[in-house]
Amino acid sequence: MVDADRFLLTARYVVSMDEESNVFSPGYVEIEDKKIKSAGPIDTIPEGSRVDYGNSAIIPGFINSHTHAAMTLLRGVADDLPLDDWLEGHIWPLEAKFLSPEFVLAGTRLAAAEMLKGGTTLFADMYFFEDEVAEASKETGIRVLLGEGILAFPTASAKEPDKVFDLIRSQVERYQDDELASVHIAAHSTYATSEEQLRHCAELAGEFNLPIQIHCAETEKEVKESLAKHGKSQVAYLESLGLLDARIGLVHMVWPQEQDWSLLKRDNISVISCPQSNLKLASGIPPLARYIDEGIRVSLGTDGAASNNNLDVWEEMRLAAFLAKGSSLDPAKLPARQALRMVTIDAARIWGTDEWLGSLEPGKKADLVVVDLSNPHTTPTYDIYSTLVYAACAADVRDVFVAGRRVVKEGRITTLDEESVLAEANEWSQRIALTRSNV
Repeated sequence: MVDADRFLLTARYVVSMDEESNVFSPGYVEIEDKKIKSAGPIDTIPEGSRVDYGNSAIIPGFINSHTHAAMTLLRGVADDLPLDDWLEGHIWPLEAKFLSPEFVLAGTRLAAAEMLKGGTTLFADMYFFEDEVAEASKETGIRVLLGEGILAFPTASAKEPDKVFDLIRSQVERYQDDELASVHIAAHSTYATSEEQLRHCAELAGEFNLPIQIHCAETEKEVKESLAKHGKSQVAYLESLGLLDARIGLVHMVWPQEQDWSLLKRDNISVISCPQSNLKLASGIPPLARYIDEGIRVSLGTDGAASNNNLDVWEEMRLAAFLAKGSSLDPAKLPARQALRMVTIDAARIWGTDEWLGSLEPGKKADLVVVDLSNPHTTPTYDIYSTLVYAACAADVRDVFVAGRRVVKEGRITTLDEESVLAEANEWSQRIALTRSNV
């Protein structure tokens, strides 16, 4: 009975992702009061009601460290374009016309359903109307790090650019004790966020102990512009403004400069790579192998569905491992176990949530995913990390639990009516398609 306060799950594999990388085969996880009470080999299982998943793996929920969730409604609206043209010629004009609380609610519901069905239980968002992001996420049962987008020009949710900080302060207070939603600072970039705003971000992060994410060194063009305008790289510019003193995730980091490497080694700094989006927009190939060699913490994000075009962390994980190997000509780079850490425990450390998320250990939140291993493409399994990273996919996700609540059962969302979510998204797409030719 998984609707009880205490129950047990068993499977062929329990992949803990703890410090010792313990795998219990077969194993169990004991859940009580929304948390993991114990986990271990099957011969140590305590008494209690249990659900046996058979030939499956129980793993920690994935963390999508960077996305723009509501942009699912713009999936495929403008493809095969350079970043500047894609953003300024298509995405921003469409957002100017359609972006609203209702748009964000519908788009986030769609995104949350997609992510949960693929095993993602926490995502770090950067967008607008983040109260609506919280509402949709809580309806669906997914965890969210809310990130109200900070830009130097008026946005749909902050007509006066600097008023965004008042909005963020109100969100910090509103969600401080929330089970599923919490707040971080989402500065857009060094080129679209003013120097004064970036300084304010650093102050706000210090005041409330909030993590930060910011797009950084995504394209060679923006790197050259930073060198010309500031006389330094974007990373060095952020250092001069105090942002690198906070817990910060630098998103993309396709084009780090040589002087950046020493700064990136700080414990509070992480790189959030979005390899599929970077490749699709032809921004370049992130130097993942060197990040690993230099001991720099790396996690993965999908970016938004308008530039990916999905929110599938499985694909990001597999591609990241292959890019590290192919670009370094070293097949030992970014092995499967390390790739899985990048979307579980290492990602939790980026956001300061590793004390209660990211691994299957006693006392942590019961956020976990059951992966079916009985399909042809996951058979046979000699090494569970290899199977999960190189063979499994989002469609293999069977059940998903967040805080001990089963939010996906046999591949179906239990919290929302999927047909209604899809119908709502299709209504928006029809409106967008009607006006697209005029944008």
